Amino acid sequence: MQDQRRSLQDRLVGWRRRRHARLAYLREARIGHTSPNIWIRRSAQILGWLHENEAEFLWDLAMRPVQGHVLEIGTWQGKSACVLAGACVEKSDDSMLVSVDTFDMSGTERQLGYYQALHRRSRGTFYEFNENAQRFGFSSRVIPIAAPSIRLKQLLAATPLRLAFIDGRHDYIGVKEDISLVMPLIVAGGIVACHDVDYRYPGIAEAIGDLLTPEHGYSFLSQQHCLVAYMKRATLVEGSLTC
Repeated sequence: MQDQRRSLQDRLVGWRRRRHARLAYLREARIGHTSPNIWIRRSAQILGWLHENEAEFLWDLAMRPVQGHVLEIGTWQGKSACVLAGACVEKSDDSMLVSVDTFDMSGTERQLGYYQALHRRSRGTFYEFNENAQRFGFSSRVIPIAAPSIRLKQLLAATPLRLAFIDGRHDYIGVKEDISLVMPLIVAGGIVACHDVDYRYPGIAEAIGDLLTPEHGYSFLSQQHCLVAYMKRATLVEGSLTC
């Protein structure tokens, strides 16, 4: 009987934790719903994780006067994609957003447990992403690719990027591979931005510290909450500027 009561109490505690996590998730997803920016307001209707002022920061990065396409690694259901693709629309050029994700809710054991608590009936997010792209008007400016980022080297070869937003794998090796993938593609003045740079995922900051350095042609630009941006500098070679 005592074991049964303990088991019931454990289940109740687990249920309360999951409920609290889901409520917090839904509240945070609504950040930006009063923004004067229509794309940020639309983004606020899509489930996902962007903290206070991060959507505005992403928008500003994507709207900088630099030519090239935009790449995001890790998109969940398209929250950040709405902002980034919207910037491609507003720039009135031919730039596109490439959104790369496995869309299978993969990750660490901790992340998997969290995903399953939030989306008990779903085994992936690809259909949700495409539905959101259609509903919120950015499907014409986004190319979703359901694949691990490490398989994209040949596909993305010679694609000039003005912005790469990295929010996929959160371990040191994974982030290092993703940064290494995009670094040769960033144009001069372009940006590599990494999300979730905080105490929860120390490997992200470690990978940034190893690669996005002045020795590799990158300098710190700015940070909002746990979103950090580094800019690729132009270099002087034989009297002319080059990236």
